Amino acid sequence: IIALARLDLRLHKPMYFFLSNLSFLDLCYTTSTVPQLLINLHGLDRTISYGGCVAQLYIFLALASTECLILVAMAFDRYAAVCNPLHYTTIMHPLLCRALAISSWIGGLVNSLIQTGLVLAMRLCGHQINHFFCEMPIFLKLACEDTKGTEAKMFVARTIVLVCPAVLILGSYAHIAQAVLKVKSMAGRRKAFGTCGSHLMVVSLFYGSAIIALARLDLRLHKPMYFFLSNLSFLDLCYTTSTVPQLLINLHGLDRTISYGGCIAQLFIFLVLASTECLILVVMAFDRYAAVCHPLHYTTIMHPLLCRALAISSWIGGLVNSLVQTGLVMAMRLCGHQINHFFCEMPIFLKLACEDTKGREAKMFVVRTIVIVCPAVLILISYVHIARAVLKVKSMAGRRKAFGTCGSHLIVVSLFYGPGIYTYLQPVHRYSESKGKFAALFYTIVTPMSNPLIYTLRNKDVKGALWKVLGRGTDSG
Repeated sequence: IIALARLDLRLHKPMYFFLSNLSFLDLCYTTSTVPQLLINLHGLDRTISYGGCVAQLYIFLALASTECLILVAMAFDRYAAVCNPLHYTTIMHPLLCRALAISSWIGGLVNSLIQTGLVLAMRLCGHQINHFFCEMPIFLKLACEDTKGTEAKMFVARTIVLVCPAVLILGSYAHIAQAVLKVKSMAGRRKAFGTCGSHLMVVSLFYGSAIIALARLDLRLHKPMYFFLSNLSFLDLCYTTSTVPQLLINLHGLDRTISYGGCIAQLFIFLVLASTECLILVVMAFDRYAAVCHPLHYTTIMHPLLCRALAISSWIGGLVNSLVQTGLVMAMRLCGHQINHFFCEMPIFLKLACEDTKGREAKMFVVRTIVIVCPAVLILISYVHIARAVLKVKSMAGRRKAFGTCGSHLIVVSLFYGPGIYTYLQPVHRYSESKGKFAALFYTIVTPMSNPLIYTLRNKDVKGALWKVLGRGTDSG
């Protein structure tokens, strides 16, 4: 990537300049952690000096912080390209591009200096780490002193480097979405969105993976709510990787075809993920109901065995639903071979059918009612009970805390179910391909990208985990 961006004159553009920086960061990531990991895996001596450990921590923090800021610069570049195309070359002047890149690197270095300095000032008691590289939470675990003051300073630094960039990226794409909707021609919309697809995918993978890592590595997040949140984040990652690559091929490639088998496979995977998310959201609503309405019995009700059973049932339910609907599609005789969509979705197949689809639509309606309507009703019932329980709490602080555990879930449910109900619960003859594509953008790209940010900003436990623990301390490897 770096060589191409340097040698090909067509790639001498701001977008590829920032992409080169991102690629260089990725190379540095690998070379700063993998060699020590390989030594730990294959060598007899699994030690690393204190100085070496601090150096590795400093390099990693510098790279991670810089990547957060580079992703913001890339979002601003896409905002300028889509929202101000006539002034793009003026806005994204080479001097500004270099300034943004240099500022990102300096910001990453400064953040790393601050946090590494705070670590160096701590007195450590232990000397063994249960990790494959030296990471901040490991040092906090080894500290012999109260780390609250240090953590408060780290909180400020990490808010600037993690949360603020995420908010700016989301703001940029809100403006980009508005600009794309004003473009009348589909070719224009396709071109406008094509400049952003890759960046959206990187952002989704970056923040989605962070949520899963937090829920796995922070002991405070070993709770039912975060177990289900990990499943939701994994679903979001799968959404992105199952639709966006083909979308990018369609936007940038000359060959915009996909085989019938490939299309069926994409439909099957998408239906599995969508159905499973519907059921996972119900399970999360039940978890919130148990937490708010039965707080004293919460740990008994939401036993780890029940949590695993509910998650497995959701995945099995999604798989069965997808098998049924994909089977119905494969039994249809199709007349057309062109689809006006960025991925293979159920209503598109129904539009291409050569036969009367009323019977199949009736069967699909029953299945969709079970997977979409029933979960939506159960979520609504859960929140009715939650609302009644909250109203019985006399103190405002208690009410705020009770509702605070549900706010993020309600936002995610609204973003997911709204477009999903519009697309899948209307008769096929009323289905609009242009509006369907816009709705599909929400549950395949926008929602997966927004979910990690929603849970990060609105949940104090997740925020606390971001600031403090990404690993557990106690022989390197």
